[in-house]
Amino acid sequence: MCYSIEINCSDTWQIKFFGQNPSSGFKINTDRQNIHRILSALLVQSKQADWGIDFNAKWLNKTLK
Repeated sequence: MCYSIEINCSDTWQIKFFGQNPSSGFKINTDRQNIHRILSALLVQSKQADWGIDFNAKWLNKTLK
């Protein structure tokens, strides 16, 4: 299970997923276009799972509401 997510941007975008067990984490390196796809998928899935994310936040795309 994912405990935390860290997002970094340099030459490429990097998303690190952390579990409660440090050895269970992993990272994804990707470009700008794919980072949007990944983040959109994570937000849609978290909404469907009712994880309690505030989907009225201004930074979220209105299509997720």
